[in-house]
Formats: sequence, structure tokens, C-alpha cells
Amino acid sequence: MTKGKKKTVIITAVIAAVVIALGAFLFDFLKFYKLATFSESEIDNVCKTMSQISDGEIEKRAFPDDDKYVLCFVNGGDEYALFVMEKVYYHNIRSTERYSVKYENTETENEVSSLSFDIGETEQAVIYFWNNDTPIDKAEYDLEETATGKASKKSIDGIQDNYISIVYPYDDFSIEGIEFYSNNSVVYSEQRAEGRQGGLIED
Repeated sequence: MTKGKKKTVIITAVIAAVVIALGAFLFDFLKFYKLATFSESEIDNVCKTMSQISDGEIEKRAFPDDDKYVLCFVNGGDEYALFVMEKVYYHNIRSTERYSVKYENTETENEVSSLSFDIGETEQAVIYFWNNDTPIDKAEYDLEETATGKASKKSIDGIQDNYISIVYPYDDFSIEGIEFYSNNSVVYSEQRAEGRQGGLIED
């Protein structure tokens, strides 16, 4: 092979490699933007579509214990749902902030529904939520220490929203039961089956 032909082969191979690499990058980029994530302005539509509550009202709240999550509630009267949105980035580039659905609960047959998920490697969040028409103003739950089995009662007073969030270290504690009050009367209670996986908590 002459030097000229060899040089041509090398240049062709380099160009082919660049084209393949560029194609792979574009595919990965478009997959991230078009298939795996959505913009902040699209959150309402995504929640409404996934909940299948076409006439539902959307309410978004920042998750108080970790700013990478956004809570999206859909309230349709007798139907309601909760989606936990997670902020994601293309290869950790902050300027590419998008959102994806991390957890969801659309099975809200009980008066109060719940969703649990891990935060980092040591804590678990449990979100209880209900229809806006349910006038819950207080919640009490039993927090049991794993090592000793000793339980202590915790109280959340003055509830004004339609949800509460409880965060605790899951290796050291567990929530054994919870009661919700309206005007000092119990309107809903449950015994929790502990689980480490995010998603719907089974009663």
C-alpha cells in the first residue's frame, strides 16, 4: 500500500469513528431529552396524563427534605394521585436540568394513601396524602427503635395541607402505625408493613 493510500485509509477510519461517536452522542442526548425526561413546564401534563384524571387539579410542592424532588398532586374529587418527580441532569451538567417520574401512587382507594421511598443510603421518606375535602388537622404515629423494640408516639399538629411527610433512618427505626384526626376524632388509621422499596405501601 502506498503512503497516499495508507493516509487515505487512516483519514477515512478517523472520519468514520467520529461520525459513529457523534451519532451515539446524538442518540443518547435525544433519548435523555425526548424519551426519559421532560421539562418543568411539562410536569402538569405528565401528572394529569399518567393519573388518567383528565379534569384533575394539579398542585406542585417542593419536597421539604431533599430539593432534588418535587411532589405533584392530582386532585379529581373522588380520585387523586401523587407523583414524586426527580430532578435529573445529562451527565451531571447542571444547565441540562430536566425531570423524571421517580415514584407514583395512583391507587388511592383508601381515605388516606401513602408512598414511601429511600432518600440517600440511610433515610426513608413516607408521604401520606388525601383528598383536599378530607379535613385532617393532626396525625400521630408510633416510631419503634429497631435495636430495643421501644416505641414512642410522635405527633404532627396543625396540618393545613393535604399531605404530611415523615423522614427517619430506616436501619434504626420503623413506623408501626399511624392515626389521622379531624376535630379530635380519628378519621383513618393503619398498621404499616415496613418496606425498603419505593412505591405504594400496602395496608
